[in-house]
Amino acid sequence: SITVRYRFVHVLYQNALYSSLRATRRTSLSGAVAAALTTFHAGHTKEIASQLAFLFETARDYARAAEFFLVATQQASRVFANQEASALARRGIAALKATPEDAETQRRELQLQVALAGPLTALRGYADPDVAQTYNRARELCRLLGDAPELFPVLHGLYRFYIVKGELRTSREVGEQLLGIAERAHDPALLLEAHRALGTPLIYAGEFERALDHLDQALAVYDPQAHRSHIVLYGADPALACNAWRALALWFGGHPDQAVASMQGALTIAREINHPFSMAYAEILAGWLRQYRREPEQVRAHADAAIAISVEHNLALWLGIGTILRGWARSATGDAGGVAEIRSGLDAFRATGGVLNLPHFLSMLAEGLSGADQPAEALAVVSDALTVVSQQGDRCYEAELNRIEGELLLQQGRPESEAEEAFEQALEIARAQKAVALELRAATSLAKLYARTGRRERGQERLREVYARFSEGLGTPDLVEAKAAL
Repeated sequence: SITVRYRFVHVLYQNALYSSLRATRRTSLSGAVAAALTTFHAGHTKEIASQLAFLFETARDYARAAEFFLVATQQASRVFANQEASALARRGIAALKATPEDAETQRRELQLQVALAGPLTALRGYADPDVAQTYNRARELCRLLGDAPELFPVLHGLYRFYIVKGELRTSREVGEQLLGIAERAHDPALLLEAHRALGTPLIYAGEFERALDHLDQALAVYDPQAHRSHIVLYGADPALACNAWRALALWFGGHPDQAVASMQGALTIAREINHPFSMAYAEILAGWLRQYRREPEQVRAHADAAIAISVEHNLALWLGIGTILRGWARSATGDAGGVAEIRSGLDAFRATGGVLNLPHFLSMLAEGLSGADQPAEALAVVSDALTVVSQQGDRCYEAELNRIEGELLLQQGRPESEAEEAFEQALEIARAQKAVALELRAATSLAKLYARTGRRERGQERLREVYARFSEGLGTPDLVEAKAAL
């Protein structure tokens, strides 16, 4: 048939014919094809948005090109094609540079910058410099445009950048700004995200009860039908994130089983929505919780799942943290290669610009080194972690670092008085933070030390008081160890 006889059989033929056209002819033909396709697909141009964007770009109609690059970016983001979405958004922003600088151009660029930020974050992590540059440019455009509705998601993106960079004070300040905007707007969707934003930095400040209050307020207004679309703007389903961070706060507060139930809620949501970034996010935090509970087999399972998703979808942040968790699980079960894997994961994590939770990650390396009978190197790692605590204000694991330091001093054969001082410091910090889980660990270490130094009753009395506050999780390693010490 004629169709078969004259069909192009290789893209090279198309390219050869295309390159033979004069620039002016190419421009006019592209414009004509774009106009014809727009008319033919009236009302359904989303499906061919990328084709139209490139045609209008070639036709030098840069405003229309940017319009369709935005639609194409949004379409790519919906199917998790983060590399493509990022490239399309950047192409749209570049097209706008050839258009007059007016309010309409600024508004379109703002939309493209916001659309770029999501896939860029998924690919490079929250703390990547390009992510920060994207959000800062969007914030400047919001300022130029006045009361732009995009200001809230832009501030939320900057909040995520600051918190993962370990700038906890700044992240809380931005969280307060978000809450102010949400309260003035009386908008449940904004209140949901504002309370979520305040919950996480409060956990790192060691204010676990206040964190739970904000996270519970967020969950109280969550509506799956109305708010699941937040994945595109804010990077994850809000209920998934709230349940996951709530689980960590519950563990610190001495509720290990309630923590598992809350984390299971996060995992259930992740599997329902089938969003790769969110699924890796949930698996990482589930492994994180299991590491708190000292359950290496479960940690390994969650880490393996997160790593598999991260490799498939090029999620650098979760890949780094998943590697740290898997290395700890290997080390905790006697695998000598675990320490090297923890180090590899730390390097990958730092490469994303991440700092948040570094003291906890370093504590895992210290534990691995201790298990490998390298207490001097482990003590140096703990010292580095405590330096980060004092510099960044990341205090949720401060008590445990002091306790680990005490155990390492004993392992080195240092005077028992030095270890006792470290344990007492750990106990004091945990009590001030109401971190009952860490208070139990410190009290257990002290009770064991006192038993060795003829002060058994004093140690038992303090441990018994902490142990009595637990009504669940009695089979977890920490509580089993505490009971044995009693």
